[in-house]
Amino acid sequence: MSLYLCVFADGQEAAGVEVGAYSDFAAFRQHIAEREGGGRPGERFPLLLLHSDCEGSWTVTECQGLRREIAILCSEMTTDPTLASFCDVDGENLVEQLAALVEAALAAGQPILFQ
Repeated sequence: MSLYLCVFADGQEAAGVEVGAYSDFAAFRQHIAEREGGGRPGERFPLLLLHSDCEGSWTVTECQGLRREIAILCSEMTTDPTLASFCDVDGENLVEQLAALVEAALAAGQPILFQ
């Protein structure tokens, strides 16, 4: 099974990211959690790391916080080649794709759905 994150606006898909297998998303989040060091898992990136990857959503309010978390990760990609190596199924950088998806969700005023 694969994980697809998407935003719907006016009954139509406005944006989406086909992340890949759930295990790919788990590896991505595990890498981020390991980078947090000795703190509690999810302390720096709670919205990204502690949200279930099963069916659900990031609300518009959560997307505002997720925007901050993803911005930090975008800035850290220059010093973390492993983080920069995570890609979606189309070979696009996963952090950048998530950033674009969050912006689409906020622009549409709609949640990001996990499918």
